[in-house]
Amino acid sequence: MPRIEQIFIKAKEVQVFFNSDRRTAYRMLKHIRNHYGKNAEQGLTFSEFFEYHGVKGHHIPNFNKKKDDKILQPKSQSYNP
Repeated sequence: MPRIEQIFIKAKEVQVFFNSDRRTAYRMLKHIRNHYGKNAEQGLTFSEFFEYHGVKGHHIPNFNKKKDDKILQPKSQSYNP
């Protein structure tokens, strides 16, 4: 069965990008959702997240999950907050 690519960003990934705590990550996601006029039940895509922060599409890092699937690590260091 082919793997389905994840299109929505989660708070854990925001924590990794910005080296922040969980509460700050949720607050950031909430602020961006409000910017795009989304409610709490609607997901925020990676492209919306990076567009909000001014990162161009070709600079968005690729991700691979660790074996335990708990933390995503960037393959490249092209995005440095």
